[in-house]
Amino acid sequence: MLEKDRDYRRVMCLDVKTGRALWSRPYDLTGSGGTKLGMAYQSGKLLAFAHYSNHDEGPFAKGQLNWRRITVIDGGGGSLLWSKPLNYRRRPAIVGNTIYIEPLRCDLETGNIQKRKHPITGESVDWEFLRPGHSCGIVTATPNNIFFRSFSGAIVNTKEDTGLQLFGGIRPGCWNSMIPANGLLSMQEASAGCTCSYSLRTTVVLKNKPQKGHAEWAVFISEEATKPVSHLAINFGAPGDMRDRDGTVWFGYPRPSTVNGQGSFRNYGIKFKLAEAGNIEVVQRDWRDVKFAGTDKPWVFTSGLKGVTKFSVPLLEKGAKAKYTVRLGFTPLPGDAAGSRVFDVRLQGKTVLRNFDVAKAAAAGAVVVREIKGVEVTENLLVELTPPGLKGAAAIDVHPKLHHLGDNVVAGWKESTPKPEGFVLTMPFEFKGGDETYSLSISQRDVNNGWWVVLNGREIGRLRRDAAKQVVRVPVPKGVLKKGANVLVIRRDEKSTDDIEVGRVQLVTGHPASTVIQSIEVIREDPKTAAKR
Repeated sequence: MLEKDRDYRRVMCLDVKTGRALWSRPYDLTGSGGTKLGMAYQSGKLLAFAHYSNHDEGPFAKGQLNWRRITVIDGGGGSLLWSKPLNYRRRPAIVGNTIYIEPLRCDLETGNIQKRKHPITGESVDWEFLRPGHSCGIVTATPNNIFFRSFSGAIVNTKEDTGLQLFGGIRPGCWNSMIPANGLLSMQEASAGCTCSYSLRTTVVLKNKPQKGHAEWAVFISEEATKPVSHLAINFGAPGDMRDRDGTVWFGYPRPSTVNGQGSFRNYGIKFKLAEAGNIEVVQRDWRDVKFAGTDKPWVFTSGLKGVTKFSVPLLEKGAKAKYTVRLGFTPLPGDAAGSRVFDVRLQGKTVLRNFDVAKAAAAGAVVVREIKGVEVTENLLVELTPPGLKGAAAIDVHPKLHHLGDNVVAGWKESTPKPEGFVLTMPFEFKGGDETYSLSISQRDVNNGWWVVLNGREIGRLRRDAAKQVVRVPVPKGVLKKGANVLVIRRDEKSTDDIEVGRVQLVTGHPASTVIQSIEVIREDPKTAAKR
């Protein structure tokens, strides 16, 4: 930078009683705000910083705010303590020895970025938060929380480091309308006269209340790598993430939908996919006032995946190997009885639980956790839940060919054909089997909209909305499958515009919906990298 472009200022300290100058020094405050220079005093230190509140998610994501600097001066004698470019988005908020410099935080004493232990890898990483929604407004703070606008109100519990929670329906103001003081959080009405459409045009005041049990659901924020896994806890069917009392973060799966964000901040939060297969249904109910024998985490067992037959947990980088302890959590669903859900459990192709009857292993109102040690993993952990008879070896081929349905040419599709075949696939077949329970096993790919599965004129299910290449299982209701001639049809919903690959249909004995699982916890056994739990 040229000397003429630097921002030199003289800073004076005056005696508040007499107005006498105690010290006066020139400082280079380049990058500390310019015409938007702000100042604050905390613990004997004077801070000079940029006083911003603007729409800057685009420049921030491109690294164009790296010049934004904070300069800290000793209030007693005027000496320079530190000055650093910190790439922050908003006017900093200071609490104790912490400066919140969105989206990070640093030490007041040194300017060093504060760290946290990553809940999956165990590595020391930057502590961070995120404002994914509309971005005007500054951060306000208390020793245990920060508050800001992100479309609606946003709250981050900084003491427990639980993640981002949104208080919807109310529009915070463009400057500072979320005011914490004296045990209250006052959210002032700020939408009148604005073109933003919010349903609750009112002031809301929240009162501090001792938390009973656990916090509410959140979305844990981190942009850091999630491999290699040291400790991963997955809460199937949960609407969000939850940190328990021992510090473990339980990640809801399927991952919360976070598509409603601005620009680069869409799809925020930690993301991973398990490539699950089966006739999957998410089951979920409120965990408050629910108790289970055998656990102090009732919220883990009030949701789950029903009908899943296979999933793969990403743990290591390509080619890497390690040993893990695996804990599988189960509880019967309301209305289940002995014999309702019986299946084998395999890890890495090896049967670890045979004819596992959930209701027998865990009576109503209780949970069971099965621990398997010494599981050798290369890259991914394969978990299979297989009801009796649900095996490919016993399958009846209905239609062995893969087809391209849609109306666009897809050059790369060689297993089917690049040229589309329309939006309806009709597959006549003969059935000579018995009266067992059956399911249809169907290969699919790039399904983003609705596609019906119709057997003998009756809609029995849909393809799974997922772009991944996978096999889904659709249960066949009693009385629909006929001995002799049958017709299976796969056709699009009226609004579907997909081009999909579908086919390779088999009829297998067994019912995939007879499985259920509430949780899986995976802990690395290597003493050098394993989480100490």
